[in-house]
Amino acid sequence: GDAPETVAQTIAMAIDAGMVGGGIEDHTGDRDQPLYDLELGAERIAAAPRTVPGGYTAIGAALEFATAKLAEAPFAAARRVIDISGDGRNNRGPLPEDGRQAAAHNSNQVIHRVGGLRFSYCP
Repeated sequence: GDAPETVAQTIAMAIDAGMVGGGIEDHTGDRDQPLYDLELGAERIAAAPRTVPGGYTAIGAALEFATAKLAEAPFAAARRVIDISGDGRNNRGPLPEDGRQAAAHNSNQVIHRVGGLRFSYCP
């Protein structure tokens, strides 16, 4: 649903079911207004419960994990992309810059999204 309360309820049920990650869609499904306006979008994100009080955003750790998974892949790919979505600044684990440099050596492109904004790094 559109309402922040509905988002909160849905995420809470998913957490109770054992989900460890999820996303809140910014697409409305309405052709005339395809994206939620900024204020409602922010309210929808803020309403979602978090499993860690205060929340952690470990961008560097996510990059390290993704880089290791790419290295373990049992096949060769023409293009390898690491796409990480976050909701704030890195506040846990290694620095994103360190992870980004390591990832750049093992992938073609690193994409990091914060609150819907996209930052790309192509080595």
